[in-house]
Amino acid sequence: MIIEKNSSASRISLLDAIEKGRAMAKDIDHGDSRSRRRLYEVLARAYAVLEESERSPDTYNLILSAAGLRVQARAPFTPVLKLIFGRDYDKTRLTEYAAALRLAMKMELAPSVVADFIENQPGGIKGCVRRVRIESKRFAKPIDTSKLFEDLPALGSISWFASAPVTGKLVVLVARQTGDNRKPEIIAGMDQNSEGFADLIQQLRSKLK
Repeated sequence: MIIEKNSSASRISLLDAIEKGRAMAKDIDHGDSRSRRRLYEVLARAYAVLEESERSPDTYNLILSAAGLRVQARAPFTPVLKLIFGRDYDKTRLTEYAAALRLAMKMELAPSVVADFIENQPGGIKGCVRRVRIESKRFAKPIDTSKLFEDLPALGSISWFASAPVTGKLVVLVARQTGDNRKPEIIAGMDQNSEGFADLIQQLRSKLK
């Protein structure tokens, strides 16, 4: 284990920052819009604590351990938010706060500007959450859709379907090219009476605008 220099001072500094965050969090009234700025300032303090913890990892681990928490590599802000807001704090809110701070970290913001950054986002914290979700989808590994239906047998051809009875006026089909100049094979279908059909049609329609 690496022994940090001035570990006692580091622990006092981190504990002091956490205690100040806790004191500020107690004054937050989620039903009062005027408390919104105070919430953003508390989140900025949590951001600063995590940044400081990177310089004193052993001290931070001791503080977390004493509180019954541990470092989470995939969710680094969750433990520090629990230190400040409490372990029993609303999990949905904690997740949203962590997303907002994760966005600030991705943009490499200094702690001093985090509160302003969140406040200036359209929708505040929820706006940050939306941005994180959009970014996650943008960089998600694409699915090879060509292989999703490769093990399904053909239900018929386009000409077969033209004469087949259907229960709805609109139908969505998945067809597979045969590669030998024959008509595509139908391997799946959904009519307007199927669950989820309306959502699918709306998505397709938006692509055609």
